Amino acid sequence: MVKIREYKSRKAADSASSYLMSKGIPAVIKGYVVVPKALEHLKDSMVELTVPEHLFDKAAAYLSEYESRIENNHKK
Repeated sequence: MVKIREYKSRKAADSASSYLMSKGIPAVIKGYVVVPKALEHLKDSMVELTVPEHLFDKAAAYLSEYESRIENNHKK
C-alpha cells in the first residue's frame, strides 16, 4: 500500500475512500503517529489514504476527478 493523499479530517478521508471503493479500488485510511512539530495541534485528525501500489495511477485519476467535482460543487 502506498500513500496517495493526506487529509486534515477523517470525514474527508472517509468520503474519498468510499468513492475509490465504489470504483473498485481498495483504499485504507491510516492515522498519523508522527507529525511535524508545527502541526502537532492537528495530530489527532490528520490521516492518510493509501491504495495498492499497482492501482496508484488509476486511483490518482479517480481522486482528481472526485476532488474537482467537489470543488465545483462548493463554487456554486
